[in-house]
Amino acid sequence: MRIIITVNANGDSCDIYHNIFLAPLFYSTIGDSAFFLTANSPSIDAGDPTIHLDPDRTIADIGAFYFDQTPPQVIDDLTITIEGDNVVLQWSPFTGAISYNIYRSETPYFEIIGLTPIGSVTQPEYTDAGALENGVFFYRVTAVSAGTEDKPTYA
Repeated sequence: MRIIITVNANGDSCDIYHNIFLAPLFYSTIGDSAFFLTANSPSIDAGDPTIHLDPDRTIADIGAFYFDQTPPQVIDDLTITIEGDNVVLQWSPFTGAISYNIYRSETPYFEIIGLTPIGSVTQPEYTDAGALENGVFFYRVTAVSAGTEDKPTYA
């Protein structure tokens, strides 16, 4: 029997070994035996704070794979052009980028953490076909650098 006597860095009840008693909120792709933490998992930053930090320089997560909390690199020179019902996005190439993720929202200044991109391209241009037929949108583009291409996108 485990006795809950303390709390971890997240304020979750845990035992002296930092074991928490909450569902870890894993996800796995079909046919994949690896389990990753979702963005709202209580296992993020819930490990022993006296051991090593995760590669993103945060408190260790509980689980085999850490949840990368490094913010994505945001493109800041985005140009948007209208061509008929299409919205064309263009930007300068980002040094070290292997691809770019495109995000769209109906509200300005939206947060992309937890959003699934509407598209991913390898060149610094994207056409959102037929977008104007569906309303007014706001866009953000992030660069994916080598070494982060396997980072899961969380919905």
